[in-house]
Amino acid sequence: MKKNSDISILVVWQSLVVPTYRSFFYKLRLKTPWRIGMVAPSEFSELGFQKVPCAPFKPPFSDGDSMSFAATLRVTVKHLQVVIFHGLRRVVRTFFAQASGRKVVFCVAEPYSPTALLVYLSCRLTLGRGFIFISFTCQNIKKDFALPLRMIQNFIFRRSKAIMALGEEQKEVLKAHGYKGRCVSFPLWYNSDRFRPIPRKRALSELAGHIGKDLGFQGKKVVIGYAGLIGEQKGVSDLMAALEMFAAGSTNGVAFLVAGAGPIAESIEARCRLLNEKGIAGHYLGPLPADQMPAFMNALDILVVPSRTQRNWKEQFGRIIVEALACGVSVIGSDSGEIPVVVNNPERIFPEGDVLALNARLQSLVELMADEADKARLREKAQQSVINRYSDTVTSERFEENILNIIGDL
Repeated sequence: MKKNSDISILVVWQSLVVPTYRSFFYKLRLKTPWRIGMVAPSEFSELGFQKVPCAPFKPPFSDGDSMSFAATLRVTVKHLQVVIFHGLRRVVRTFFAQASGRKVVFCVAEPYSPTALLVYLSCRLTLGRGFIFISFTCQNIKKDFALPLRMIQNFIFRRSKAIMALGEEQKEVLKAHGYKGRCVSFPLWYNSDRFRPIPRKRALSELAGHIGKDLGFQGKKVVIGYAGLIGEQKGVSDLMAALEMFAAGSTNGVAFLVAGAGPIAESIEARCRLLNEKGIAGHYLGPLPADQMPAFMNALDILVVPSRTQRNWKEQFGRIIVEALACGVSVIGSDSGEIPVVVNNPERIFPEGDVLALNARLQSLVELMADEADKARLREKAQQSVINRYSDTVTSERFEENILNIIGDL
C-alpha cells in the first residue's frame, strides 16, 4: 500500500521512565515522516523496588523538533496495572492540536488493566471518536479475572483497532479470552547504540569503576553471568546449584557474576562466596544501573536465564537475552515461556528446574570456549542471531509496516 505520511502517534507507557525502552521510538522518528510523542511517568517503580525518576529525554524529543514530542506526567500507582497519568487530557490535546491526518494512540498496557481504560477515556473525552486506539499485551497465561477486569477487557477489546502482542503465546491467550480483532507481533528490542561488543578489558574496567574494586578476572577464560530479579521464579537457585556442581569438577579459568536485587539476594551472595572457596571466582554485584548493563554484558561469555514457570507467571520475553546476544554473549535458557523462541537455539535450552541438564549445557559450552578462535566464532554467531530479529532498527521498521496496515484496513 502507499505510505501515509500524515500520521501522528502518541505512545503512553509507564516503562518510558527509563531510556532503555525509548530507543525504538527514536529510530521510528528518524526513519518515518510521522509525528511521534512519548508520555512517561515522572517516576515509577516495578516489582516493589525503589522508585526510578524519569530520565531526561534526548534530541529530537528534547530540542523543540516539531515532529517530536515528549511529556513527563505525575502518576498515581495503585498497582502495576492501575497507573493514573495526571494531566493526560492536556497532553493529548496539545499533541494532537496540529494533527490533520490520522491520530493514533498506542497505550502499552494490558487490555484488562484500569490503566488502559483510563488512557482510552482520556483520549475519547478529548478527541471524540476521531482517533485510532491500539493496546498491548504481554500476558502469556490465561487467568480468570474478576468481573470488573473482564468488563474492562471486553470494553478495550471492542475499542482497540489492534492489539500488539509480545509473542505467540500472548496471541493465544487473547483468543482464549474471546478477542477476535487484529493481533500484531510487538517483541521487545535492544538498543543498538548501546548494546554492542566492546573489549572485555574496557568492560571490566567500567564495572570496577562502578563497584569500586577490581574483579580479579585476569586469566579467566570463561565468565558466566546472571542479571535480573533475584527471586525463586527466576531460577537463580537452580543456576547456583548447577555452578556448585560444576565446581566439583574442573573450574580452571571459570568466573561468575550476578547482578540484581530481590528477596533471596542475601542467600545468593553467600553462595557466591562459597563458589570462591570451591575454585570459581564468584561476585555478587548487587543491582546495577541501566547505564552499566552494556559493560556487564561485555564482561561475560555466557549469560544464563534459568526462569521457572509459576502458577500465575512464566517468562514473557526475556529482554536481557537479546541485549546479551547483541554484545556477542552466548545465552543458555530454560524452556519457560518465550525463552526458547528468543534464544532460537535448541542446544542452549534446558528443561526448567533441571539442574543436571543446566550443568550439562554449561559444561558443553565452556568446553567449546576453550579455544580462543572458537570463542570468537561463538561471539560473532551470537551477535548475528539478533541483528535482523530484535534490533530497535528492524523492529521499528516492522512496527511502521504494521501501523500502515492497520490504518489501511479502516
